Amino acid sequence: MSSADSSRHAVEWFGALWTYTFKRRDRTFNEIYSEKNASKNRRIGFVLQLLAILIIIGIIILVISNPEVTFTSI
Repeated sequence: MSSADSSRHAVEWFGALWTYTFKRRDRTFNEIYSEKNASKNRRIGFVLQLLAILIIIGIIILVISNPEVTFTSI
């Protein structure tokens, strides 16, 4: 399995997990994580991955632009 396949399956899995967690409607995880729903799961997973990357970049920019901000109080 190539890294592209691994990445695609990971994105699909995260999309299925999101759907199962927040929009379950009495369906099992195996029903959601099926070939029938693969493209929808990939789209949801891609959006979640993109959102996570943008949040991380935003935090990095915030910390770089304002050195007084520290996360030691967390």
